[in-house]
Amino acid sequence: MSKMTLSQLDELRDQMKAGRVTRENMQAFLRNPNRFFSSGLLPTSYDQSIGLVALIERAAGPSNLKNINRDITQERFKLAGSCVRTVNLRVEPYLNFETSEQAALRLVAAGRTLANTGDLAGFLHDHPEEVEKWKWVLVISEDSRWARSDVPIYVPFASVRGEARFFLLHRFRYHLFSTGGVLVCD
Repeated sequence: MSKMTLSQLDELRDQMKAGRVTRENMQAFLRNPNRFFSSGLLPTSYDQSIGLVALIERAAGPSNLKNINRDITQERFKLAGSCVRTVNLRVEPYLNFETSEQAALRLVAAGRTLANTGDLAGFLHDHPEEVEKWKWVLVISEDSRWARSDVPIYVPFASVRGEARFFLLHRFRYHLFSTGGVLVCD
């Protein structure tokens, strides 16, 4: 276990006072304390002009193309522009048994801006070590939600396990745990 900084101890105390520390996430914290502390905003840049599929393939890498859900397309998840986008991003943890819908409301009420699918592809490419700290990192902004008539709403997520990188879809209204996070931007 790595040493905690004074600011991390203060943050842990604040989380405990707020009642956000459960037995499960305390055990997870003891296994890997750095995952529970914000690493701050991480600068991320990506070229939107190459299109979403190319961004995702670049982020996953050539050996992980089979780990990409091909339902994630430019038509379903629109990029906001066609230039190089530079944004500061970080991962905020889910609360235990929180849905993405509840997390979106909580984070927006706290003044956070939810990142989009292109941001997630750029973040996975530029900061895979940060993604690897989490079981999965989801994007839950309104433009990152895909609703089909025959199935629930889905949102993209990224995951890193060793050399394997994944870019897949997750149900928006499933209950999640603090082992996962939401990508937010500055």
